[in-house]
Amino acid sequence: MDVLGNAYIIGEISSVNFPTKNAYQSTIGGFGNVFVTKLNPLGNGLVYSTYLGGSNRDYAGSIAVDALGDAYVTGSAFSANFPLYKAFQSKIGGGFDAFVTKLKPDGKLFYSTFLGGSGTDGSYGIAVDSLGCTYVAGLTNSNNFPLYKAFQSKIGGGFDAFVTKLNPTGNALLYSTYVGGSNGDGATDIDIDTFGNAYITGNTNSANFPLYNALLGKAPGRYDVFVTKLNQYADGLVYSTYLGGSDNDYGFSLAVDSLGFAYVAGTTSSTNFPLNNPLQNWAGGQSDAFVTKVDLQGNGLVYSTYLGGSNSELGLDIAVDNFGNAYITGDTTSSNFPVKNALQNTYGGKGDAFVTALSFLGNELVYSTYLGGSESDRGKGIAFKPLNLLGNAAYITGVTSSSNFPTQKPFQPSLAGGSNDNDGFVTKILN
Repeated sequence: MDVLGNAYIIGEISSVNFPTKNAYQSTIGGFGNVFVTKLNPLGNGLVYSTYLGGSNRDYAGSIAVDALGDAYVTGSAFSANFPLYKAFQSKIGGGFDAFVTKLKPDGKLFYSTFLGGSGTDGSYGIAVDSLGCTYVAGLTNSNNFPLYKAFQSKIGGGFDAFVTKLNPTGNALLYSTYVGGSNGDGATDIDIDTFGNAYITGNTNSANFPLYNALLGKAPGRYDVFVTKLNQYADGLVYSTYLGGSDNDYGFSLAVDSLGFAYVAGTTSSTNFPLNNPLQNWAGGQSDAFVTKVDLQGNGLVYSTYLGGSNSELGLDIAVDNFGNAYITGDTTSSNFPVKNALQNTYGGKGDAFVTALSFLGNELVYSTYLGGSESDRGKGIAFKPLNLLGNAAYITGVTSSSNFPTQKPFQPSLAGGSNDNDGFVTKILN
C-alpha cells in the first residue's frame, strides 16, 4: 500500500474476464498471467488493474511500493514474450526466469526485465529503498545466473538462494550473488534496513549453508529455516543462521523494523522449535505457524513463539509497525486457533485465513481473528498503515472460494468463481 492508502495486489489469474482498468495489458496472454491491481483508499474502485504476462504461464511472487506510488513486482516467467521495457536482460535464459517489473502510479511500465540463467529461476521476495533501487530474492539452479560483486560466485549445488540489487532504472546490477550450500536452498522473502543491508529468509536442507555469528550452527532437521543478513554491498555476511527444530520448518516471510530487528513467520512441524518468551507453546496437530524476532547480532532471539491450534497452520506473511507490533496472516484448519478482540470468533470451515497482531514483547495478542466463510480461505499478504498514535489499519490479501466470505463496502460484492472457484480478496481491518 502507499502513503495515500491505495492498496496494491498481485497474484495469478487464468480468467479472461478479470476486472481491468487503465490497463497496460487488457487481455490475458496465455494459460495464466500475473495481475497487478491498485485499489483506491475506500476499496470500492480501481485506480488501475492489468494483466502482466506472455503466451505461456507466469507466476506472481511479491510486490513493493515506494513513496511515490510506483509498484515493483517480481515473480517467475515461463513466457519468452513476457512484457519487457528498458530491460537489463531482454531474453529468457531458460525454462523459467525471474522477472522484475516497475509500474508507474498510473499503471504504465517504467521498466521490466528477465533475471535468470539457463536453468530454472524464480523470484519470491522484493523490496525497494528510498533511492528506487530494487532488491529481489528467490532460488536458482542456473550455474550462469547473472552475478555482480558476488559474496558467493559459484552455485553450491542443487538449488541456491539468490539476492540481486538492481539500479533505479532497472537496466544494471548493483550486486547479485548466490547464497547456498551443496543441497537445496531457496529464499522466500527479503527486506532491507535504512542502511541498505538486506535480510532474507527461506528454506534449506544443506548441512553446509553459509553461516556467520549463528544462533544455530548445525542444521537441526531435514528442512530448516534460514535467516541471513547481508551487508550493504553484499560482499559479506553480518549474520546467517539456521532456525528450526528436529522436524520440518519453513520460513515464508520476513520484515525488518526501524531498529534493524528481523521478524520471521512460517510453519513448523517441530515440537522443539526454538522458543523464547512465547505467547504459546506447541499446540499439537500437524503443524503450527511460528513468529520469531531475531536480535540485532543474529545469534539470539528477542522472542519466538508458536501460533496455532490443534490442527494445521501456515504463517505466510508478516509486517511490523513503528511500535514493534507484528502482524501475521496465513491459514488455519483449527477450530481452536487463538482469538482475541476478534472480527470473527469462530472457524468457518475447510480452512480459514487468520489475522493476528502480536504485541512488541511477542507474548501477548493485540488482536487475533479468523477471516473466512464456509469454504477454503487463505491469507497470503499483509501490510499496515498508521492511522494515528492509537492504531493502525491492516490490509490483508488472499484467496477464497467462499461465497459467504465477509465483505463490507465491496468493489466486487460476490464470488465470481471460475474453474478453480477461487477469487482474490482484499480486507482492511482497523485497530
